[in-house]
Amino acid sequence: MRSMANPGVLAIILASILISSVILASFQTVAHAQTPVKITVSKGVTSNGLYTLKAKFSNPRDSGYSLQSIEISLSKQDITKYKAPSGWMAKTRDGTVSFSTKAMRPGTSATFEISSPAPIFFFRWVVKSTDGAYTDWGVKDTNINWSSATIKRNYKWTFEGEEWTWDPAFSKALYDYYRYKDRPPTDYSVYVTDTYDDKMISSLVDSIREVAKERGWTEWQTINFVISFVQSLPYTSDSVTTAFDEYPRYPIETLVDNGGDCEDTSILAADLIQKLGYGAILINPPEHMAVGVYCTSCDGSYYEFEGRDYFYVETTGENWQIGELPEEYRGTTADLYPLTAKPTITFRWESELVDYSNSYATYKILITINNEGSAAAKNLKTWTAFDAQQAGKVWKQITTDPIDLEAGGTYYWEITLSPPRGKDTRLHIQVYGDNFSTIESTSKWFKT
Repeated sequence: MRSMANPGVLAIILASILISSVILASFQTVAHAQTPVKITVSKGVTSNGLYTLKAKFSNPRDSGYSLQSIEISLSKQDITKYKAPSGWMAKTRDGTVSFSTKAMRPGTSATFEISSPAPIFFFRWVVKSTDGAYTDWGVKDTNINWSSATIKRNYKWTFEGEEWTWDPAFSKALYDYYRYKDRPPTDYSVYVTDTYDDKMISSLVDSIREVAKERGWTEWQTINFVISFVQSLPYTSDSVTTAFDEYPRYPIETLVDNGGDCEDTSILAADLIQKLGYGAILINPPEHMAVGVYCTSCDGSYYEFEGRDYFYVETTGENWQIGELPEEYRGTTADLYPLTAKPTITFRWESELVDYSNSYATYKILITINNEGSAAAKNLKTWTAFDAQQAGKVWKQITTDPIDLEAGGTYYWEITLSPPRGKDTRLHIQVYGDNFSTIESTSKWFKT
């Protein structure tokens, strides 16, 4: 980043910083401390752009145990293909691939392969033995780093009469990771508080902070410098640039895509302002999105939130200053969203009739729960029941033990319930916990 008016003053090159977090050797060997199984992981990108992981599981001759199944749990990735060795069965569901066989005897090994259009940055391997001596074998939360392939961009904008340029190189793997993430139904704060791009955003913020120090800028000037950069990005409609009418972007997407609509530039600006150390919120006037910044030296239009005054910041269109509120939003109400990490829980279920006796109908219910937010869900439980038509009554019910589901995580419950035959009922599922609102789903009424 440099000023064209006096290029000798600053020449802060961000490219090497922005890509440093994704450079590592191509091979990584890991082993669980409680089991003799050895796991070697290699990775690569295919000619058609798929990110591929290969994992070789080796069962040493002296282990004394045979391996029965291997489960590979990813962070809800779109798995394009997977390949197991001859003789192994494979199945996939919502980012988890399970491979199983009768036994993998001591002294043998097996290699598995998974490909995805998005890079797999972290995953979990679980290996189970045939004799139950170990409940689980595996390596949890293994991290994968990718190559230094980059996407280059060039930005130019004006601030206080000077022309500024920035020529960054963004990690292609990081961009692809966010490009294939689901768009969770939230108030947009999750797009700011997601932590996986923190190193990239913090590198940019460090450079802005250095520029401000060199120039002796006030906090008002520093914040306006950020705003001037974000405002210079072209406005683009989601329906034109994507296949969706509504497609909020993560910060790196807005930077690489060279623009976005009001929520995209507000998410980017809020992330930069917050990491600069200034309080920030998202402001949602009717059919619009903007930023509020807590600034002790600012004036103009502001919104009060939790005892603080947050000055309005417009991120679309150029030359808007802190505290300038567009005419169309004066006198209107706005929703205010704090930039607080929170879980965002979604779930789906499927059921299958597995047994039918004279007295009972037995159903197997598979519940898939995803945390698409930016914080762990605490003490998450599911309640599953077959409702009776009398209010408040059920034929059968079960509540699961609580778990903490990490951000980006997926969890499965397989439940079996046997309501009596010949009764009018419906399947009723609730998911609830300490730090998110209860969500529920019901089937249509039917007769068992």
